[in-house]
Amino acid sequence: MLKKLQTFTLFSILVFIIGCASSVTQEDLARVEQAAQNAAEMAQRAQSTADNAMNAANAAQDCCDATNEKIDRMFEATMQK
Repeated sequence: MLKKLQTFTLFSILVFIIGCASSVTQEDLARVEQAAQNAAEMAQRAQSTADNAMNAANAAQDCCDATNEKIDRMFEATMQK
């Protein structure tokens, strides 16, 4: 997915540059490459943030599940008395 994003970003920028100029310079290509790299880094940071959020949500769900199990055991013990 990240590679597709990089390729799409690079292609989009190249199309823009080619449409605006009759020739593409090495400097233009370097800027395009840098923009693609920046987009890839942003995507990696976004994925990392999403992974952290998922881990936190899973931990919270585990805690809720454990609490519910404890309450169920306490209820069953009370009902048996």
